Amino acid sequence: MKGADPRVAQAEAARAAGRLAEAADLYRHITRDRPRDAHAHHMLGQVLHQLGELGEARRVIDKAAKLDPRNAEVHLTHARVLHAAGEGDGALTSFERARHMNPRLVLAHCGVATVHEQSGDLDKALAAVEQALGAERSHPYARVMRARLHRRAGELEPALAELDELVGEGLGVGQMFRVLFERARVLERLKRYDEAFETYAQANRVQSQTPPARAVHPDHIFALVSAFGTVGPAEWLDDPPADDGPAPAFLVGFDRSGTTMTEQILGAHPAVATTDERPLVHEAIRAMVAMFPRGTPFPTMLAALDRPQLAELRAAYRAAAERLWPKGKTLVDKFPLNILNAAFINRLFPESRMLVCLRDPRDVCLSCFFQEFAPNPATVNFFDLARTVALFNAVMGLYTEQRAWLTLPRLELRYERTVSEFEPACREMLDFLGLAWDDRVLNFHDPSKTGAPRRFVSTPSHEGVTSPVNTRAVGRWRRYGQRAELEGVGKVAEKLGYSGETR
Repeated sequence: MKGADPRVAQAEAARAAGRLAEAADLYRHITRDRPRDAHAHHMLGQVLHQLGELGEARRVIDKAAKLDPRNAEVHLTHARVLHAAGEGDGALTSFERARHMNPRLVLAHCGVATVHEQSGDLDKALAAVEQALGAERSHPYARVMRARLHRRAGELEPALAELDELVGEGLGVGQMFRVLFERARVLERLKRYDEAFETYAQANRVQSQTPPARAVHPDHIFALVSAFGTVGPAEWLDDPPADDGPAPAFLVGFDRSGTTMTEQILGAHPAVATTDERPLVHEAIRAMVAMFPRGTPFPTMLAALDRPQLAELRAAYRAAAERLWPKGKTLVDKFPLNILNAAFINRLFPESRMLVCLRDPRDVCLSCFFQEFAPNPATVNFFDLARTVALFNAVMGLYTEQRAWLTLPRLELRYERTVSEFEPACREMLDFLGLAWDDRVLNFHDPSKTGAPRRFVSTPSHEGVTSPVNTRAVGRWRRYGQRAELEGVGKVAEKLGYSGETR
């Protein structure tokens, strides 16, 4: 029996205490010893999902679903893992399967609603929310989703009333931060900016206390930036690779700098395929690390790669991208913080083209602080505005140093120009990628004009890219008065071509 193993209780205690890495190790041992234990595989999949280790989580939860195919909770976890990995169609299928098996499973209905909302189909999203509330009228998450859909429909007062009621119910941290983020968005739409800022700050404080957030160390990303910063100009930058096939294009930039909007614009072109933030470059980096002794410095690895190894790494990247890269199309690999991996990309695909999204750093940092992100080594820093600024300075400061010697062709795209001079900006992007003009890019937000189905967008920017381009978010920081933390972007802002003044 599954309860006979004392390690199960130890793993559950570790998970409940927020010691997720410890819980994952315990469950790994259990699943190795008991390979037919569906419950242990399911629990391991849940913990890995919380840790953001989505590749392993998917393998584990796939096995759990095979071992216990009639378990609606397993299919719910499977759907959540696929959703976190950006696989909207697969996630929707698994959410639908879970709620078909158990119509009382509220989170399965909510999952269906979330996928439809992120695809821009708000009518289907609302129908799924109503089914969730039919199963459990007072469920907090379903009510938050109903409030969100009210807000998106412009029904702000009903949304605020629902959220205020939820705030008064004393929910736990795992539910309360979602309520507070949504309440802050409504207050912002109502132009109650001081209240909105304080509510965003409160939402961040609450989310920072959740187990997934506490499991991630906020200094880890700074250590990575320091390691990547030891790479400098070198002879290998001019070492051409073997001509073994087409190279992808890379779309990078700090979070909330316009990368999702740019990806959606380019994705409306019939000759382009996009990735929706799949960590494809990370697969190639892991393959590179495995080629060298443990502890080999990053610059040493880059310099030591020979032609056969480069060919192997290019093949590893293409294998990871295969399902996303139809033959004959240009692949645009959008993963914002690949800007940290620019030297590796330059080494691996020096013939590739890189689009770099830039935006006023004050708007970027404030938008990151206001956004409800899943915790990872970068986003846990967004719980605090000062740390957000520090991370922006570290990441984009590194870019300002490296752009002087990187050799792959790059195009810097300023958000402010894209939204104010839309067609010229689009033409510049397509020209840079060597693509013919196509009017469909101007209507990327409207499937009826592009002839394509609604596109699932897994990132937090999904609301903004289902509407026509506008300038409402330009200078957003000014609505919130003088924030001392934002003064810290001054030097890097000037290097990027923006004024650092906050007055």
